[in-house]
Amino acid sequence: MLGGLWAGCGNTNQVQQSSNQSAAADTAQQKSTSNQKADQKDEEQIKALKEKYGERLRSRYQDQANEITTYYILAQRHFYNREYQNALSYIKKAENVRTNADVLALKGNIYYGLNNTDKFVDNWRKALEMDRNVPLPLSDSLIEALQEHDLINENLEPNF
Repeated sequence: MLGGLWAGCGNTNQVQQSSNQSAAADTAQQKSTSNQKADQKDEEQIKALKEKYGERLRSRYQDQANEITTYYILAQRHFYNREYQNALSYIKKAENVRTNADVLALKGNIYYGLNNTDKFVDNWRKALEMDRNVPLPLSDSLIEALQEHDLINENLEPNF
């Protein structure tokens, strides 16, 4: 009879273990569901932040593009009117927003107009290093100066 009791206890232990395993599985399932919900919430927050900051970045870069274009056009206008100091002032403002090959090339042209050969060469070298396809000036004298200083060859290609 005592053996039967022990046998009954074994079954109770098995039932208890089975119940514990079932509870552990339920807990794991709940954690998994909870984690999925948290992950989904995180993904939604990430998406919302990307949209919010993406729009801010687009707006900021659009503002910068507008600003640099405005300064560049004003510098160009003053350059063609031979108002080199005014042109230099505007191109430096454009450069403060963002430096690119076009800005450096125009800055070089302005320095050429100011008879500052060293800065003309330096800015054009930087412009050509930044973008080998930067548009060359339409002025024959500027083209000749670029060739004289070995910045471009006879085929109007960068010389380095």
